[in-house]
Amino acid sequence: PRRSWSLVLTSTMDDPIALGCWRVNGAVDIHLPFIAHYSALLQRRWLPASYNVRATTVNAKLNACPRRTSRRRTTRSLQAAAPPCTLLTRSAFDALAPTAGDPYSYDGFCEAVTNWNDANPTLRIFSSDSEAIQRRELAAFLGHVLHESGDLVHPRELSQCGTTANSDGTSPWTSGPLYCQPSGYASGQGPYADPYCSAGHTSSSDPDGCDCSAAPEAAGAGYAATGLFFGRGPLQLSWNYNYVDAGDALGVDLCANPDLVAADGEVAWGTAIWFWMQNAGSTGTTCHEAVVTNSDFGGSVNTINGGLECPAGASHAASLVSRLDKYCRANDALGADSLLGLGGCAGLEQRRVECLGANTCPNCVGISTTAGATSF
Repeated sequence: PRRSWSLVLTSTMDDPIALGCWRVNGAVDIHLPFIAHYSALLQRRWLPASYNVRATTVNAKLNACPRRTSRRRTTRSLQAAAPPCTLLTRSAFDALAPTAGDPYSYDGFCEAVTNWNDANPTLRIFSSDSEAIQRRELAAFLGHVLHESGDLVHPRELSQCGTTANSDGTSPWTSGPLYCQPSGYASGQGPYADPYCSAGHTSSSDPDGCDCSAAPEAAGAGYAATGLFFGRGPLQLSWNYNYVDAGDALGVDLCANPDLVAADGEVAWGTAIWFWMQNAGSTGTTCHEAVVTNSDFGGSVNTINGGLECPAGASHAASLVSRLDKYCRANDALGADSLLGLGGCAGLEQRRVECLGANTCPNCVGISTTAGATSF
C-alpha cells in the first residue's frame, strides 16, 4: 500500500541523537527491500561505524521528523579538490593536441566546464572530492575526445561532411551558408537521406527529436549543414534526438542550427560534457558513472560506441586500439596513477594485450590497469 516512509539515522554513541530524516511521500510505492538496500548503502559508504540505519513506516507529518543537528553526516561534498583546469593545464592540453583547431580551444573547454558545473551543482564534471579521481576522469574523457575528433582536428564527421563547400560549389567552405558533400557525392544526385535522422523522433513526439527529413540538394554544392545531424564536436554528437536534448541542456537551439556544435567552442565542449554526464545510451550507465562510480573505462566505451566496439569486429578493431592508445596518452599527461578497469567493454582487455604485443598502442606500455569501484 502507498504510505510515507521515513529513513532515520541514529547514533549508538553515549548520547544518542537523531541525525536526520528523509521522507518519500505516498505518490510512489516504496517497498521494504528498497529501504533495506539503501540502509546498507548508507551504512557502507557514508557513515562511520558508530551510526546505525533503520527504516520505519510511520505516517507522521513532516514536523514529526527529528530536527537536523550539527552532527548530521549523511552526504559528502561534491566540491572539487581542485578546479579542473588547474589539473589539465594549457601546456598539457597543447601537448596532447598540438594541431588542435577550431572549435577546440583550451579556453573554450575551461569555460564550458565552469558553465556546466555552475548550472549543475549536483552533477558536476571532473569534480570529485578526490584529486586522483578527478585526474582519472579527465584522462578518460580526453582519451575519447582525442579519438573521436582526430586529435581535436575534425569538427565534423568525415564521411558526412569531410568536404565542405560554399553555395556556389567552391570548396572548401569560406563564408556564408555551409554545405556538406558526403563521401561519394556527385552533383545532381538529388535529395540526401540523413542516416542520423530518426523519423520517429519529432518535435511533437515523446521522447522528442529535431524534425528532419531528406535534405534537398543545392546542385554542385551539396547539402546544407543546418539540415543534417551527423557527428560533430569533441564526442561527435549524432542523431536528431541527441541534438534536441543537448540543446535543451545548454539552452541553445541545436535543431535550428546543429552546426553550432562544429563552430562554437563553448557549445562544442558543452555537448560533449552533456553526453558524458547525462546520456546513458542503451547501456543505462553514463560515461561519468562508468568512470567515477564503477572505475571502468570499458564501460564508457560501451556507452559511446559499444554496438560496434564491445566487442570490436575486424572492421572496428583498429578503432578500438586507437581509442585505448589515446586514453593511455591522456592518462600519462594528466598524471593519473593507473588505467581504469576495462571490463565494461567486451574484448577490450584482450585487445590491450594484443596491441601491447604488436606495439600498436605504444602509449600503453608500462601502464597498469586497476579494477574495482571507486566511490565519489
